[in-house]
Amino acid sequence: MKDEYDFSKGKRGAVVPIPAGKTRVTIRLDDDLLDWFRSQVEAAGRGNYQTLINLALRDYVSQMIADPDESHRQVLREDVTSYQVPDSAYYPSLTLERLFQFQDFAASNNLQRSEVARRRYQFVRSGVELGAAVLGAISFPTPKQHAIRVLGVDALSGVIASVRVGLWGDLPESWALLRAALETAITLAAVVRTQEYETATYELSHRLRRFAFDNAVAELKDRKAAFLALYGDLSNIGSHASASRSRLSSYSRDNEQYDRLGAALDPEVAAAALTYSLDACLQILFALKEAFDQDGLDFPDAKRLETLVADFARARKD
Repeated sequence: MKDEYDFSKGKRGAVVPIPAGKTRVTIRLDDDLLDWFRSQVEAAGRGNYQTLINLALRDYVSQMIADPDESHRQVLREDVTSYQVPDSAYYPSLTLERLFQFQDFAASNNLQRSEVARRRYQFVRSGVELGAAVLGAISFPTPKQHAIRVLGVDALSGVIASVRVGLWGDLPESWALLRAALETAITLAAVVRTQEYETATYELSHRLRRFAFDNAVAELKDRKAAFLALYGDLSNIGSHASASRSRLSSYSRDNEQYDRLGAALDPEVAAAALTYSLDACLQILFALKEAFDQDGLDFPDAKRLETLVADFARARKD
């Protein structure tokens, strides 16, 4: 071996091309997963751990394509023990982390398997995007700006959270969140209707009295009956122990019974959970529009709001 080599006339060789059908990507994997795949290659004395990861993914996808229902049942069996009777149901291998993963899986499953859920989700997504854009664009005098931003963001956040939980197939908890969001939306509408922004700003940092729920609803005479009916439906299941809520404590899938523990592969219930989120979303947008109208200002993207109003009945339909 020479002490030195002259590479001044060297030429870079051709880069090894990526085989057809392959794409080079960079992903982050958990250390324990990576260690396991590497250990399998080391134990075999040959091979490539990246190829092994690719084979594992392909095997999973093949199973999903071949029999997606059985794959769903397997997830249920692994993550949530089959429901027997209340005093014997027990979850030997369930962890909070696995339950979080199951919730994500359930949301995806329920959305894919229900056209009604997709239709309602698309409506709320458009409404939330419009509401967020409007709240980011408001420029009112200080008391009005503060009251509308605080109440608008709080109400919209409640709708977002309720939709997320609803897609998990957990209707009672979804409606509990939506009930709170509706309360805030009613308060927002009442503050805008009365234009008592200084009072609202003060009460938001102390205690709601002038704009306590009953007083707020009373200010919305033209919508009072509709608001109270919606609020009553949400309260019956979402916020109190009731027979209606208890009936949703378990669900059936493929002739097997399961606990509804934080999530469920239940597209019909997921679609039902999203029903009233459309109403709450529109009420928030109506209040924001009224706030702009008061000052003689153009509502941002009024055409989009008109489209949502026109699409409401279709999106709400079962």
